[in-house]
Amino acid sequence: MSLQGKVANRGMPAISLIGTTIATGVTALLKDADGNALLATGTTVPVDTGALYAKGCLFIDTDVVTGTSGLYENKGTAASCVFELISTVAVGDITDLTASIAEVNQLDSSANIAAMTPGAQITATAEAYKASTIRVGNVITTEIYIDVTGLSSIADDGDVIGFSTGAAHIGQVTTAVNGLIFSAKVACVEVPATGTPDINIASATPSDAKLDDDGTGLTGYILDFDSGGNLAIDGEEEFSTMPIANKYLYLLSGAGSGAGTYTAGKLVITLKGLVV
Repeated sequence: MSLQGKVANRGMPAISLIGTTIATGVTALLKDADGNALLATGTTVPVDTGALYAKGCLFIDTDVVTGTSGLYENKGTAASCVFELISTVAVGDITDLTASIAEVNQLDSSANIAAMTPGAQITATAEAYKASTIRVGNVITTEIYIDVTGLSSIADDGDVIGFSTGAAHIGQVTTAVNGLIFSAKVACVEVPATGTPDINIASATPSDAKLDDDGTGLTGYILDFDSGGNLAIDGEEEFSTMPIANKYLYLLSGAGSGAGTYTAGKLVITLKGLVV
């Protein structure tokens, strides 16, 4: 078939394959049955008045520098074309974003995975520990997930849950990372087994408390969450006291404690803090 031949589909208008100049600097490569260009190319983008181009016609500008898009679409009508660069982003989209890279990364929890660091024995012994922070507006949400499998508890109310040696805190709260805490909750997503299921959460000033240390005797000790008994999968429970900046969080054995090394037990602690 020659370049001037006709291409037709069943029930579809004929389409012309051509290669003629239809305006200054513009060559039509494809026309519809009405004679309007469907695909055109050239060095000059058609002005916004021509009646030579079908709605949705694509124009390829061959006179653009390397790395610059040259594909335009007729967003006007067949009677009055309006060609717009396809790669152009409308005002109000991401081109108007004024946030810094650091601010954008606040929305990516993976970029803040090390925002809180647990004690050495939590890292070495607990089955899993992950901490993330996400800032939205002036509120920072911190999530601490810990699988206590591998840690141990002592049959003594208020003793630190951890390992025989090494720091067992689950992270330090700071205003820089967590904000000024105004909400704190804990959820049990897997019931602790073998070790005591009666787990409390406290904050204290020292960073080096370990298994069997008396948590209630630590400097600056505050019982932030008292489970009141064995943990169960029954939704989030609120802290009675908000963790204070610069203190370390610890898991402590509750009143109904038993000794043992955990074979199960997953907790999620959620803190919300105001940026200060």
